[in-house]
Amino acid sequence: MNDAKIPRPIRTRLESASPNLQKQLVELRSMIVSVAREPEIGGVEETLKWNAPAYIARSGKGTTLRLEHDSQIHLRVHCQSKVVERFKTEMGNVFAYDGSRGISLRPEDSLKDKKVIQGLKRFIRLALTYHSWK
Repeated sequence: MNDAKIPRPIRTRLESASPNLQKQLVELRSMIVSVAREPEIGGVEETLKWNAPAYIARSGKGTTLRLEHDSQIHLRVHCQSKVVERFKTEMGNVFAYDGSRGISLRPEDSLKDKKVIQGLKRFIRLALTYHSWK
């Protein structure tokens, strides 16, 4: 992983994943940063929380979005937020859900499918704008 734009603590955590997850993690991180550039979000602060890369909207309108991994990748939000509930209503069973905590991706899940990409961006946007719509 040689993306110099990734802060060292975040890069170290992403590199702790198995090689088959690392590429997806970097792609998801890039997607989060890209969505966060939208004017309503105003960028993100990128840090480690609970030993996971965490993204906090500079606008102050979002809930923290964490990028976690074990044998799968998880995009997680605060479990008491309504992000997952709203996302499920909109997207149905396109994704695997981790209770009210987030969505999960398996190593074999493709990040090339347009519906998956749109869904991931929608989940990210919902998390990073949560306090403006809850």
